[in-house]
Amino acid sequence: MADEGDPIDRPNGLSSEALREQGNTLYREGKANQAIKSYSKAAAIAPTDPKPYSNLSAAHFEIGDYRQCIKDVAYAVDIPIQDNSDLRKKLYARFIKSSLYIKDVQAVEANCALLGDHPDKARLVAACTACKAASRISSLAVSNLIRALPRYLSTLDDNPEYYPVEHDKACSQVDKHMLRKAVKKPVSLFFGGIGDARNLYATLIETARLETVDSRPPKRKYHVTISDLKAPALARDLVMFYLLDDLAKMESSGGELETEHCTVIFYLFTASILPPFAARRIQDTIKRVERALGSDEDLLPWIHINNESRDAILKSLRYWQKDLKSIYTVGKIVTMSTDYFNAAVAKFIHQMGQAKHFEGCETEIKNFRTTGALWPPASVVKAHEPLLQIDRKGMVGWKNGKEYVCQHWEVNVTLTDEAWTESRRWDWVYGVIGFDPFENMEVLYELTGLPLPKNQTPLYEFVAPFFHRVAQSLQKLRNRLTVEMLLGEYLATSDRNVISKVMRTSVPELPNVKEQKAMVAQFQSMLHNNAELVQSLDPAILGHIGLEHIRDMDPDVLRKSDVRSLTSKDLDDDDGIIHPLAEYLHWSHFLIHLNELGYPAHWLSAALVQILEDEVTTSARPPETSPLSLAEARRENSNKRLTTAPFVTEMVILTAMFLPLLPFAVITSALPNVAHIHEYKIAFKVMTHFKDGLGLPVFVLIFWDTELAETVLGFDLDGFPEMRQIFHPEGCTRYIPIQKEKLQEFRQQGLRMITTFRWNTRDSTAEFWMHEDAMDAMQRSKGWKCAFFRTDQWEFASLSVGISKKKKCPVRKGRRWIDWEESSS
Repeated sequence: MADEGDPIDRPNGLSSEALREQGNTLYREGKANQAIKSYSKAAAIAPTDPKPYSNLSAAHFEIGDYRQCIKDVAYAVDIPIQDNSDLRKKLYARFIKSSLYIKDVQAVEANCALLGDHPDKARLVAACTACKAASRISSLAVSNLIRALPRYLSTLDDNPEYYPVEHDKACSQVDKHMLRKAVKKPVSLFFGGIGDARNLYATLIETARLETVDSRPPKRKYHVTISDLKAPALARDLVMFYLLDDLAKMESSGGELETEHCTVIFYLFTASILPPFAARRIQDTIKRVERALGSDEDLLPWIHINNESRDAILKSLRYWQKDLKSIYTVGKIVTMSTDYFNAAVAKFIHQMGQAKHFEGCETEIKNFRTTGALWPPASVVKAHEPLLQIDRKGMVGWKNGKEYVCQHWEVNVTLTDEAWTESRRWDWVYGVIGFDPFENMEVLYELTGLPLPKNQTPLYEFVAPFFHRVAQSLQKLRNRLTVEMLLGEYLATSDRNVISKVMRTSVPELPNVKEQKAMVAQFQSMLHNNAELVQSLDPAILGHIGLEHIRDMDPDVLRKSDVRSLTSKDLDDDDGIIHPLAEYLHWSHFLIHLNELGYPAHWLSAALVQILEDEVTTSARPPETSPLSLAEARRENSNKRLTTAPFVTEMVILTAMFLPLLPFAVITSALPNVAHIHEYKIAFKVMTHFKDGLGLPVFVLIFWDTELAETVLGFDLDGFPEMRQIFHPEGCTRYIPIQKEKLQEFRQQGLRMITTFRWNTRDSTAEFWMHEDAMDAMQRSKGWKCAFFRTDQWEFASLSVGISKKKKCPVRKGRRWIDWEESSS
């Protein structure tokens, strides 16, 4: 035992108590690491005093070193001392919290009784119960659960139109910075909404070029994940991959066979109608791909397709082999495509004052306006289309064009979609005709760095060199390349990849300006709050948005800077609305990432608990004006408690569902028992205002208590035009002559919102997950209603339905969330 009076054991002559007070001062100033040094010295001087170890446990807890905190607590409580019951309770509570934050459920259960009458005991026990329930869910079950969870802000169009041809410029998603990484690590890319795969082809070309200029022998592997919402898009790309793989094997041979094969690729990629020989070759390839998917024989070694995606792709391939001439006639396609093309030309002239100018193809363009057909190469005409009469140099062009095409040519079936045709039955096939093939004279070259062909007459001579380069690149990379094909909406497929540990995207796909702007906006927020984190960011990602140089800037300068002014990218070209990735899984990934960066779990848990327990205090405010006024943007708001009650019903069940993914527990009694979370369906008889914007992620389900609304507000909300004011957490009453206190009461007790649902057009039902206690409470009342709501226009998007328990109740209770665990096992 050390002697407090021994001057040798006292640094600078300070006593243990003085060192503790020094540590306490540092701790209160937020200097926990320095405080730990003082507490450690105090403990060394007085090893029989539990107070320095208690201080050490608090400091280690604060910096997130929960395992050391547990050791400090164990040492402190082992020191015998009288009248330390209050200290022991405090230490045991800290021990339990630390154990929860490392998800040591056994330690919590073994020591909970030691808490006695500690005020946090109920919360800690509830957190332990929730954490234990989450620990029972296997990783395989979690993967399946993610598949079952609907998307955040789903659309009400569960069968969107098929757009097989893109309009954007082919752009590589790799650069030299990405290939500077260790060769042993594969480069992983994710292409969401792959479409006609032009960006993938540009990426293959650039990858092969960068390997050519690299002095090291090519050993790197590449894993590319491509997804699309429509199975026909993946099926069409797969047919294209087979043709390109064959072309790669022909690259050294050349000759007429290679020209014919490239012509087939040209028509598949570019045209709505095909010469008979190209249609036959495409059908042969479709059959070949179908056989390969059905038997796994002759499947390209660099292609991987999961079973779910495979079945949907096979369905499209089989549909294309049917006789579709009665649905898609050549004459109809010719009329519609020429009408579309001529209207697009007229619109361009009206807007720009002159026609779009192309160097080459003038005669072919002129004839396309009447025939809707593209010219084959001369050698192919001679071998397969001897009756065609094409004057390639003069202005006459097709001498028998439209009549011949309508009689002999065929529709490019890979541009058709069975689901769209059957469900819509509209006399409109925009996906087949809604594109300008002559854009390929520019879009395949402008961003790829390939030399633009000069003095060429037919469009084929512009498109063929591009695909020859793709084939050459594929020939070089195919033994080190894996292309994984996934069917589904971008967020859903990316979530599956993350959860199932499939190779994740190392660099996000940034094909256009709006996504770059979204990333810059995210960096703006991050740098203002945590500028020091810039050193941990991937230079390649920063390079994609022109911010690679900010890694060398002073953090204090960054905090005061407008990131938009720092980027070297031109972000003024806006081509659409930015829909942020605000789904709960990304929120959980964000929490996990912050924890990995060193943010203590109790900080993150506390922030989440404030939302779950409706205890948010903030200076942030939802906008009151639209568009946001300058005065409101400049206004500084005071800290104020704002209610999150309308969103808590959904937030607590999502947190409980995703708890297995979090590396720490969430200490609250608000989390429900996952065994009581069920899937519910609500049928809507009549839908209104759904003709426009069905594909936009702007729809939510709202529930409200009509009886409480009439009592507190004086009116029912059904069809109420100022719903935005009702949801405003501060109770903005500019347009509603109601006291803010009454609005607050209604929001807390009579309003619920569900943002995560799935819409089924066939039976007009919305599917979502909810805790049965919450649903039962609403159904026991006679006044609760439900309706669809649009958050972009802040108006009702459907007629309301009552959800009380009655003979014809529209609510159906379905499977439990944990049933997925049983099915997974």
